[in-house]
Amino acid sequence: MRIGVIGAGLLGAGVALELAARGHDVDVFEREGACLSQASRQNEGKVHLGFVYGHDRSLATARLMARGAYSFAPIVRRWLDLDTLPLDVSAPFHYLVHRDSLCSSEELAAFYAQVVDIAAHESGRPGASYLEVPGAPCCRRLTAGERARVAGDGIVDAYLTSELAVDPAPLASLVRQRLSEDPRVAVHLRTTATSVTISTDEVRLEMAGPDGVRDDAFDHVVNASWDDLLRLDRTAGVDPRGPWSYRLKRYLRVRAVGDTALPAATIVLGAFGDIVPYGGGDLFLSWYPAGCTGLTTALRHPEVGHRLGSDGEACLRAAIHAPLAGLVPALAGLPDEAIEGAAVEGGIILAQGTTDVTDHESGLHARSDVGPRSFGRYHTVDTGKWTVAPLFARALARRIAGAA
Repeated sequence: MRIGVIGAGLLGAGVALELAARGHDVDVFEREGACLSQASRQNEGKVHLGFVYGHDRSLATARLMARGAYSFAPIVRRWLDLDTLPLDVSAPFHYLVHRDSLCSSEELAAFYAQVVDIAAHESGRPGASYLEVPGAPCCRRLTAGERARVAGDGIVDAYLTSELAVDPAPLASLVRQRLSEDPRVAVHLRTTATSVTISTDEVRLEMAGPDGVRDDAFDHVVNASWDDLLRLDRTAGVDPRGPWSYRLKRYLRVRAVGDTALPAATIVLGAFGDIVPYGGGDLFLSWYPAGCTGLTTALRHPEVGHRLGSDGEACLRAAIHAPLAGLVPALAGLPDEAIEGAAVEGGIILAQGTTDVTDHESGLHARSDVGPRSFGRYHTVDTGKWTVAPLFARALARRIAGAA
């Protein structure tokens, strides 16, 4: 079979490698000038166990995240044909409960205990591995003294978990290289899919690229485009699962902060932020109120590719660093030049729900109703979270190969 894949993020690259390994020829169409350069690289790299989804009382999101987390490294290791993955892993995450949290500390404590049980169950599956790091999943409430050493005013409780993040940039480079070397995968860069037409025995894809506009026919087409997912689905006659929204989340990538004693931390639960020091020395900083812009229910976010300019970036650096340093005092010790020289990066977030995370009833508090949907020979994938991209890529490749 010949398969077309729209979008070369972690999901699209994974589907292509899975299908190529099964003997199929795959054409990958990527709008940017490099594979895995957008949302799959521009995120904090947290491999979620489910702790951050404390408002999904059904536990469905926690179950899905744990399944994805314990299959993430084994699947990617197989893609790369490596005995072990050279991952740049963070320290275990602290969950810092903000005084304005949407959930009380007692509610979160009960939820975290359930997350640990779910993760422990997933860890017992054959071949399961959480980033190849030994040890059982855990979550421990910090004493008042321990909390004071990590967090400042505004944090009313704190938990140390076994959750980790992986620096997505070097991982993206590894997958990109592997994709370029596979003889059954043809990558077409700077090529934008414009429309999809589904018929009984083929799917036609119209594309605009360096050589102009053309169309081609495939046995199957996978829409893994993420920020253009819904618009392309609409051209194929496919509607979203339900109400949706796009957001653009910007963050700081602080280069080579070295051995600065910074905790990996997520501030919960609401519109707060994250601190992720990677083992290689770089630091990820996000503060949602300043970095997240333009929640929209359009079929595509209007700020895709938008640049802030030097003045806008300088303002954003201060607006992200200052409130985080107020909650985690160790951040205040970073040299001014480190913050001033931080790269401002960002990625699109697609989620179900039309109100922001400050709304108790927002659909953004869950990521369980996601994954591949198939309409004959056309397949569209709302990944939901980076954590589950390898899981969904494998599942969809098995579905397509089985259809053959």
